[in-house]
Amino acid sequence: MDMELEISPGASAITGVRLAAGNGHELEIGFDAARKMLYLDRGKTAHQSFSKAFAERHRFETPLRPDSGRVRLHIFFDHSIVEVFANDGEAVMTAQIFPDDTDNGVELFSNGGNSRINSLKIWSMASAW
Repeated sequence: MDMELEISPGASAITGVRLAAGNGHELEIGFDAARKMLYLDRGKTAHQSFSKAFAERHRFETPLRPDSGRVRLHIFFDHSIVEVFANDGEAVMTAQIFPDDTDNGVELFSNGGNSRINSLKIWSMASAW
């Protein structure tokens, strides 16, 4: 999947997208407007028990300033690799997850305040193999 998402986060909102959502599993990519922090949290993804280190290293954060009040996310998700490019590469994050076949939902969210989704585009990607 290839996704482009532009949000205008509320001043105290935590806003973003959940990928590989289903059966209580998800990978959360979000922006905490109060802290001006982009994060990726794989703490609720499937298949973590193979390594204690994998389960312990579930959340990653990096500072990010909105551009004219907006946060642009370009997300690539290919079976087990998720790559996030924020504001045209100002911040970049990568994570590996191992979702179940039925963990195939996409959810938008906003907690702690109102946010606006300015645009959302999603494309499926063909296999390179």
